[in-house]
Amino acid sequence: MSPLSINDTSPVPVDRYCCKFGEIEKLNTTNYTHWARNLRAFMRGDDCLKIVLREEEEPSVNNYTGWKEFQSRKGAAYALIFASCTPEIQEYISNIDEPADMWDTLREKLEDAASRAGRTMIARQFNQSKPEANQPIQSYIAKPLQYR
Repeated sequence: MSPLSINDTSPVPVDRYCCKFGEIEKLNTTNYTHWARNLRAFMRGDDCLKIVLREEEEPSVNNYTGWKEFQSRKGAAYALIFASCTPEIQEYISNIDEPADMWDTLREKLEDAASRAGRTMIARQFNQSKPEANQPIQSYIAKPLQYR
């Protein structure tokens, strides 16, 4: 992947999402963990992650400047989440207006560790794993984290 350029007019493949923070594969039925990790970084960069994680409360409308700024960041979170999903996945969240609810819905539907079948698959992968020849022990120890 080449670095992003403001003057770059080459088309982005339909299964990829590109923003000012980088380019990733759009969320599909098999890449939730990787997608979520990258989207968290993008949202942190756009100062909207705390809104999605429900760690920041909406200011009162009496504080119009703060409220308006919050609404702008909330809109950015909505756009980041929705646009970074394939059309099939967008169907899960197309009727949801709150980015925090969108985030929770996608996690519930797609995160392997959140479903019973997913937990079973992770356990099977863990039980079948073994160190490879000439592989550093740190790589082997870190491997179970990739199963999530």
